[in-house]
Amino acid sequence: MILFQERFKEEVKEYFERLETGLLLLEHDTENFQAIDEIFRLMHSMKGSGGMFGFDLLSDVTHDLESLYEIFRSKKMSINSEVISFTLNSIDGLHHLLVQEPTEEHHLLAKKMKAETQLLINKLIPSDEKFTKNDGPEGKAKDRNANTDDQTTYFISFKPDENIFKNGTNPLYLIDELNALGECNIQTFFDFLPDLSEIDPGKCYTSWEMFVATAEETDTLHDVFIFVSDKARIEIEKVSAGNKIHNETILADFLNSRLNKEFWTPPEQQPTENETADELFTEEEPEPSNEINEQEKGLKMISLPNSTVNTIRVDSLKIDQYMNLVSELITAQSRLELVSSKINQPDLEMVTEALDKIGRQLRENAFDMSLIPLQSIAVRFKRLIHDLSKSLNKQVELVTVGLETELDKNIIEKLIEPMLHIIRNSLDHGIESTEERIAKSKSSVGIITIKASTVGSYVQIEISDDGAGLNPAKIRSKAISKGLISEQDKLSENELFNLIFEPGFSTSELVTDVSGRGVGLDVVKRKVQEMRGTVKITSEPDKFTMFILKLPLSLSIIDGLLTRVGEYYYVVPSSGIKKIYAVNQQVLKNEFRQVVELEGNQVPYLNMHEEFENEIDLPENQIVVTVSFENQVFGLVVDEVIREYQAVIKPLGKLLNAQDIFSGASILGNGQLALVIDTNKIIQKYS
Repeated sequence: MILFQERFKEEVKEYFERLETGLLLLEHDTENFQAIDEIFRLMHSMKGSGGMFGFDLLSDVTHDLESLYEIFRSKKMSINSEVISFTLNSIDGLHHLLVQEPTEEHHLLAKKMKAETQLLINKLIPSDEKFTKNDGPEGKAKDRNANTDDQTTYFISFKPDENIFKNGTNPLYLIDELNALGECNIQTFFDFLPDLSEIDPGKCYTSWEMFVATAEETDTLHDVFIFVSDKARIEIEKVSAGNKIHNETILADFLNSRLNKEFWTPPEQQPTENETADELFTEEEPEPSNEINEQEKGLKMISLPNSTVNTIRVDSLKIDQYMNLVSELITAQSRLELVSSKINQPDLEMVTEALDKIGRQLRENAFDMSLIPLQSIAVRFKRLIHDLSKSLNKQVELVTVGLETELDKNIIEKLIEPMLHIIRNSLDHGIESTEERIAKSKSSVGIITIKASTVGSYVQIEISDDGAGLNPAKIRSKAISKGLISEQDKLSENELFNLIFEPGFSTSELVTDVSGRGVGLDVVKRKVQEMRGTVKITSEPDKFTMFILKLPLSLSIIDGLLTRVGEYYYVVPSSGIKKIYAVNQQVLKNEFRQVVELEGNQVPYLNMHEEFENEIDLPENQIVVTVSFENQVFGLVVDEVIREYQAVIKPLGKLLNAQDIFSGASILGNGQLALVIDTNKIIQKYS
């Protein structure tokens, strides 16, 4: 039972995201009845399934919300922004009600939400037209089925497995849910009821057959049984267009034809040499079988349309475990290569190469599985803009470009907070009030744009607004008053802009609930750097401000170049490498400016032997590995380039957290550590 309850919680969290997406669509298109139908169906599913799995408060509140959306679904009224905002706030409340053992606080919240929903229903429609929870499913069905021309009559056979109670399912809830979808004619059967002495109260011996007249699609009827599809035999067939519940002749003819189909198959329906029985089995023509024997054996058959399962739900912890195992495999493979090179045995070398190919394929597969699109978190940004624009009394729209771009799920989880900080800052400080924008001959509606793209092995995310922009003079004045710089310091515009990432820095004169407390942007920089990324700002007064985030695709495994400096090893990420040069040590020794000429270009460099090894005797010939960052080219001087290397990155630990030029370490096949160089940081520090 606990397993099903946890699965239901995960389903409901997806429902919440789909609800928010639909509501934000309605904000711009109130006549989008497809979105209204989707919201109604989600509410209906949460109501029925919530009660089934013991989430009674959630079920009770969504029942009233479902009644609210029946008003718009039946086109009695058009939805408006007040209702949309109310529903978004209700979703926040439903998050708190997703509990099985509610406290008094939960009960009070549910009571408050139900009262507010009923007040809104009372406000929207006249008292003689509205239905409330006291009308029950029958009242809703009656109202919904006023126009019988839009309905279809279906036959449903529901035969639960006798052990269906074990997962917490109460079949009567499902019957009640069907009854809420339209007018029903229900028959109950006890064909498999044993003798009184053999009855087990923990087993279900009941089955149902019913006719339902409803305006819903077949998919909605199937959704009622979504959580019991493997614990019951369910058949859904179309009987006739229109509401035929009271037409006994049509219903009797259907039942007679169904009996004929079950007990006799015409010769022309038998499979030919070129057909299989599966091809003849359709929803309208159930496969002939000995149903009594199947029931006795507990066989479950669902007459759903044939489909191929293309996706499955996997716990994210299992993905993490898979990535860790692949990482360990890569490390073991590196050790195997070292052993193989020492033994020099052809058969072992062949096996090593084969394992190396498999390891790379597994790595790519694990990497692909851990990537998710930025679109998956877009609804949070839309919701934030919707709520804050109303609280700040500003008109703001969100424009997104390239959010199908994918990132490691661990990066996306860490990215949410800094992106929310930036958007919140843009709304409060960047976008002007409507009056100010009109005075500046701007559109009254401000625009926040999120643009994402893949650049090599990095993802670039640009978050911009068309607001007031940054004021360099004001930033400089504030920095001087805070002692961050002196009046004599001469900083470029980019250097001034970077000052706003300093802890406690804010140019806002007002302290609000949104921003202006001097916290936020320093968090953005710290969080991005923790992900081995960079953030910078560009701006133009009265035109725009843009935050540019550059992040690696993955935090766990990278392709790199394994190098040696003295007795120690370093990994240079392949994504930043431009070219490799062999240079005589004497050329570097004579160059006091730390600049070397390569192919006619002056390239600044860092001699890592001198920086980290502190040895006087340098090798005669050294290697310059040139790397690039933001149009800057920089050289890393090493003693030897060993080979290309897949680095499994491990954290350096608390003692080395303060350093910022190494992003982690990798364990080599011989057990030694190789430090992974953060080329972006080393360029910023030494160039």
